[in-house]
Amino acid sequence: CMGVCTMLMGCLPTYSQVGILAPILLTVLRLLQGLATGGEFGSSLTFISEYGTPNNRAFLCSWQPFSVGCGLLLGSAAGLHDWGWRVPFLFGILIAFYGMHMRKNVPDSPEFLKAKAEVKEEDHTPVKELFLRYKKSIITVIGLLVGSSATYYILITYMPTYISQFMGTSFSSAFIVNTSVIAINLLLCPVVGMLIDKVGRRRCLIVGCLGFLILSYPVFYILIQQTNAVLMIGLLGILIVFQTILAVAIVVVSAEVFPTKLRNSGIGFSYNIAAAVFGGLAPLAATALIAATGDNLSITYLMIGSVLVTLLTSVFLLKGDYVKGKRVSD
Repeated sequence: CMGVCTMLMGCLPTYSQVGILAPILLTVLRLLQGLATGGEFGSSLTFISEYGTPNNRAFLCSWQPFSVGCGLLLGSAAGLHDWGWRVPFLFGILIAFYGMHMRKNVPDSPEFLKAKAEVKEEDHTPVKELFLRYKKSIITVIGLLVGSSATYYILITYMPTYISQFMGTSFSSAFIVNTSVIAINLLLCPVVGMLIDKVGRRRCLIVGCLGFLILSYPVFYILIQQTNAVLMIGLLGILIVFQTILAVAIVVVSAEVFPTKLRNSGIGFSYNIAAAVFGGLAPLAATALIAATGDNLSITYLMIGSVLVTLLTSVFLLKGDYVKGKRVSD
């Protein structure tokens, strides 16, 4: 479904060709694509994490946000041309065929097979057990994702619009800056994963949050006075370091707070709620906040507020055993 919808988006007619039908078709396909993507996020993260150990799980899980960034990088780079946005979408069908091949030929993880063998009777209501026994885990993951989702969508998705509309920079320059920032994020993902395995999940989460709380306003205060693309990349690169720390730490923690039989359901539910509410609405909230206050720096208030929720969740809801990467099933 996801691959087909993605390909069809690349084939859509323009508004000048079919009028109001064009945005309607785009919205329908985007909704279907989003539903499919949300389901795959939990599955892919669950699969990757179950091949890891407490000493390398963060590194392995870091390739999940890395893969997401690859798609964004291709889309951002293609956006430099009027027709280029269609190219990544058309490649969706190739990814779909590869995904089907992987599904048929890659075996389940040893951890899953072990858990499956220990279950005497298959539970057909995992969501019910999830809410009865792991409400704290759900709240923890959603709380952690508040800051990570909001800052990711603002720094990656919304930034071309912000730079071009509120800083007076050309749209092409804005895409160059955005593409470069995404590239920095990609390079950092596996490095940050190795760091988290050594230092600990909770400590890295706190560092990532403090980085945003201290530097968001000063960075954007300097940023809005710039017209040089290289300086913009450098300034946003500072914040993307802390965003990458949050993103990688949170994906591995998400995989560690649920037991094997409920991991996919737990991650999928928590991620989709947080991504839709706090991530998807972040650009809209940022635009509304700037319009209401007349202050281009008000975008930082949104980031600081969301990251504060993540910090409080990290301090008060995460246990100390996350320093060693212990998980429910270990």
